[in-house]
Amino acid sequence: AKIKALGEQYPQFKVISGVDYYSALFAQFQAAFSAMYLLFAILAFPSLIAMLNTLTISVIERTREIGMIRAVGGTRSQIRGMVVAESLLLSAIGATFGIVGGLYLGYVLVTAIEVIFPMGYSFPVSGIVAAVVIGLLFGGLASVIPARQAARLEIIQALRYE
Repeated sequence: AKIKALGEQYPQFKVISGVDYYSALFAQFQAAFSAMYLLFAILAFPSLIAMLNTLTISVIERTREIGMIRAVGGTRSQIRGMVVAESLLLSAIGATFGIVGGLYLGYVLVTAIEVIFPMGYSFPVSGIVAAVVIGLLFGGLASVIPARQAARLEIIQALRYE
């Protein structure tokens, strides 16, 4: 009561309880994290397009090899599986490097901020699982068009391709 009475003498300040301060700070952090997640989702879309482009170029460059595989008895399903496996491998490697880099940068940031705002570093298991799942999902999505394109190649035309 005395603190509130003292605070009334200074209208530029507002006296609030610790619980109210904590809940306001928590709401601000939640809003900031929501904005970051939205930004990450927007930035993930160009990576999907880049991976699609990489796989399409890979299929075009290997047209003759795909024709050779088909000529010696490879099925369309095997060709599709080959492209999907390549895509999943690329996305797994990319997700691994991204997760390792993110963990390192997150630890460095928390350590640097700890001087001003004390907080502990917590290992984000759910974030890592989500990153792996989303990375592999994007890899599978990016492989759909190139895999169909590779499987539909005609054997004779693929063998004549230079």
